[in-house]
Amino acid sequence: MHTSEQEITKIRKEIRGKLTNDLLELMILKVLEEQPMCSYKIMEKISETYGVRLKPSSIYSLLNASEKRSYLAGQWSMESGKPMRVYQLTSQGKRLLQLTERSLELICETVSRDTAKTVEVSTM
Repeated sequence: MHTSEQEITKIRKEIRGKLTNDLLELMILKVLEEQPMCSYKIMEKISETYGVRLKPSSIYSLLNASEKRSYLAGQWSMESGKPMRVYQLTSQGKRLLQLTERSLELICETVSRDTAKTVEVSTM
């Protein structure tokens, strides 16, 4: 069965969407690993780094959920002249980030290895 370019593009888009949704919390923790930031800066950094544009409602619910699970801590700041909540990674958040990054590395290694085996077998 032959798959058209249009079908491949649709499948890639669907996979990227699913992966992105499942990895949003990880993206937030990763950008906060560099330095504490407000929600607007987090959205900007995720957009620049990962090409994912978040709506404010999405980022706020993710930040609140991560804060409740103690992966990050938020504090109010008046540094810019108006109140804003600045988030930073906690030790639990750092640990989660490290474990998740290592798990993803292992998954990617396994997928790459299995894909290479499949290619070897199919070319014989």
